[in-house]
Amino acid sequence: MQSAVYVLGAGVLAEIAVSAAFARRLGDKVATRFGLDGKPYGYMSKGVAMWMGPVASVIVGIIILLPGGRNLGRAHLWISMAILQVLLAGVMGWIFQRNLNAGSK
Repeated sequence: MQSAVYVLGAGVLAEIAVSAAFARRLGDKVATRFGLDGKPYGYMSKGVAMWMGPVASVIVGIIILLPGGRNLGRAHLWISMAILQVLLAGVMGWIFQRNLNAGSK
């Protein structure tokens, strides 16, 4: 379980780094939800959007760690946590890049 906590911490730091990399280039409102046609339909303030990933990561990580520490083997637990962190950081980067691309059109 200790390695899964380290992976969670590294993932949160990676998501904070993604937010910092995009923070200066994003507008005051950030599109966070997109329809099937690719058009945005939901927005958040930039401040909330920047912390959305790290906070979601910690909440979901705790949900996985609490019951998962007893039910999953050690290897499965940290692998699950690593997959979660990569997905969350990737989704954050994708959302922020979509916003930048939309602003340049």
